[in-house]
Amino acid sequence: MAKILGIEIGSSITRICEMDYKTKNPKLYKYVCIPTPNGVVDDGFLSENVEFSLALKKALTDNKITTKQVIFSISSSKIVTREVTIPAVKTAQVGTYIRANATDYFPIDLTLYELAHIVLGGFKAEDGSDKLRVMVIAASKELVAGYSTLASSCNLKLQAVDYAGNSVFQLMKEENNGETELIVKVEENSTIASVISNRSLVLQRNLAFGIDRAVNAMVDAPEYAEDNYEAALATMCRRACVKVVLSERTRMIEPESSAGESEAMTEARRRITETFTQMISNIARIIELHNQKDKENPISQITLVGVGSEVVGLNKLFTNELGIPTRVVKNLRSVSYFHSVDQESIAKYISCIGATFDPVNLLSEGTKQKVKTTVNYAQLSLLFAVLFIIINAFLCYKAIPPYLEQQEKETDLKAKEAEYAPAEPIYHQYNDMLDFYNQAIVLGNVINHPNDQLIAFMEELESKILQSACILEFTSMGDMAVIKFQANDYEEAAKIIETMRTFKSLANVTSSEIIEVKIEAREATANTEAVEASQHVEFEVVCYYLEPAIKTGNK
Repeated sequence: MAKILGIEIGSSITRICEMDYKTKNPKLYKYVCIPTPNGVVDDGFLSENVEFSLALKKALTDNKITTKQVIFSISSSKIVTREVTIPAVKTAQVGTYIRANATDYFPIDLTLYELAHIVLGGFKAEDGSDKLRVMVIAASKELVAGYSTLASSCNLKLQAVDYAGNSVFQLMKEENNGETELIVKVEENSTIASVISNRSLVLQRNLAFGIDRAVNAMVDAPEYAEDNYEAALATMCRRACVKVVLSERTRMIEPESSAGESEAMTEARRRITETFTQMISNIARIIELHNQKDKENPISQITLVGVGSEVVGLNKLFTNELGIPTRVVKNLRSVSYFHSVDQESIAKYISCIGATFDPVNLLSEGTKQKVKTTVNYAQLSLLFAVLFIIINAFLCYKAIPPYLEQQEKETDLKAKEAEYAPAEPIYHQYNDMLDFYNQAIVLGNVINHPNDQLIAFMEELESKILQSACILEFTSMGDMAVIKFQANDYEEAAKIIETMRTFKSLANVTSSEIIEVKIEAREATANTEAVEASQHVEFEVVCYYLEPAIKTGNK
């Protein structure tokens, strides 16, 4: 089975995957990432850099990767895409039709560009004719040439240069379960948003926003010790430096805890989070555009991939601000893994993996490198025949003594089997009882649920909370409850919170900001009496029930 390398070169890191090439159930053998030196890549364009070429070759050698065939997955503002509608010609004729009409799609000098396309699907036009939706891709020849030069300097055989948007689509359509999903590939200075529904690409947009501004904001923040890009990015991928909301007015679906955090650190995190405002605003417009166009199939899930997917808290920020559950890819159903591959970091390698599925070829046939071999099949057949006879003779010679030894062992084993046969029913009876016992333990654990603590919690709430406190709202979920209180003043509110933290039925208690509410006095009228001004405070408390004890059975 042919193997191939999928490589994506970002402005800060370069990702490499070793995969099966164009197979139904491909296997991921190895993946590795190395730092990209400053100045090597600019908006997808590569500069010749001996240091980078040596580092790339060393990474392959150190990881014992011997595969020479390679596909690069690239993104750049110089790659132009346009969705067009064409007559339903045969698949093999789509490329010819696109090239013949390319000047109608792009107002550019096409002699300077390589063309490729993705067939998105067919449909019936209003006049009843069959049509095809096709995404046409035009990439600068100068852009593509840089990857050909790099492959040559690393002694690699370049098979294709794929557009990163297609790389993501080809892989994630295999992961799509039929729902309408927004795949957001967040990189250092760009983002590709793709709407996939029922394994088809419905909409795709490039955004000129990435995580660079957030990383640089951390570098500039005196509250953080990180003073360079690499260290700041590593910290953002290790701990929560991004808040889960842009504004405190945003309804929090995914909560966060900032207990014990200084005001200065909270302010630094807020500044870092604000750098994602434009990205989220543009993604919101993409969601609105699709949902208005196809109201029957609104986007129900967002999936984060790329370097930005590893930024802790970014998926929660998307969930809260966009109002759609956002996940980070942790494993892939359509790819099998070599036993040594760690699936946890797979999200940032999506383009490398997807490029090996069905790449669009931004590489002209004259540039594509192939290995040609000439074989004398007559001599090869004779050599195999002679070798087959020699090997069979040697195996027969070596097999006779072990065969006689195995016959003797078989006789001894049969004698022991007859000796121990009466113990077999007792052994099976023991296993049956052990299975029954373990099933009973599992059933007992299933019926335990944190929500079972609700009654105990309500009893403690009734007996311990101040009578002057007023519960405005009460919501109980599987493992937690959210209560909105009204108290006379801040001191009483603090006492309520401290009291609830002593509840034996709760594992943890967090509170929101305490808001002072003033009710203005009303003057007396002919029909009503004067009402004195009053004020109170309101706040929310999130209570996490104590987990029930988990029982375990014998193995």
